[in-house]
Amino acid sequence: MFQYRCGLTGNILCKVSGSKYDELLKKYITSPLKMNETAVTLDSEQNRRFLNGHASTGKRVPHWDLSIHEGAGGIKSSVNDLSLFVQANLNNDNPIASTLQKSHIPIWIGNSNRYFGWGGDKLLDKGILWHNGGSAGFNSYLAFNKELRVGIALLSNYSFFSNSLMDYYVAQLIKWITKKEPSQGTMIDVTGLKIFEAILSSEKS
Repeated sequence: MFQYRCGLTGNILCKVSGSKYDELLKKYITSPLKMNETAVTLDSEQNRRFLNGHASTGKRVPHWDLSIHEGAGGIKSSVNDLSLFVQANLNNDNPIASTLQKSHIPIWIGNSNRYFGWGGDKLLDKGILWHNGGSAGFNSYLAFNKELRVGIALLSNYSFFSNSLMDYYVAQLIKWITKKEPSQGTMIDVTGLKIFEAILSSEKS
């Protein structure tokens, strides 16, 4: 449901502004932050470097074609560019600092608080803002702590979530033939939290 809302929001923005999603992304985010490896539609050089995604069984998964729903997971990026985005959220001297800071303020809904575009959590008693993403064959995780000014960005061309019913049956067949337990997938969020916890620990000590 969340992805459908993101896709609908992106489509509405395009309709209201009369611009394409890629144009809005470049104008308000990637161009000011010099994120030159982030786009919805890749040029020939970027497309050459675009990795194949894989399911939890190791099977290659076709890239998603989201058509008009680019806001639901159509953005492609790199660890380098996402690192720039993390830095922009930690520093107040970038061109879109005031806009990013607004997304760090919680919005209270009843007895719970939400953030615009972020999830809020606690790690080692420190508040962190995070966001993850997943499409067929890919996973991403990003988190940061403003107090210690540290963050993390992870990308993977392996998707724990893309283990379809067919993949499951294939894995069970392999298990029956080889008598070995198929490899278990690990969500990138779990890995990201462990790494980020280690970073926070070193910064606090």
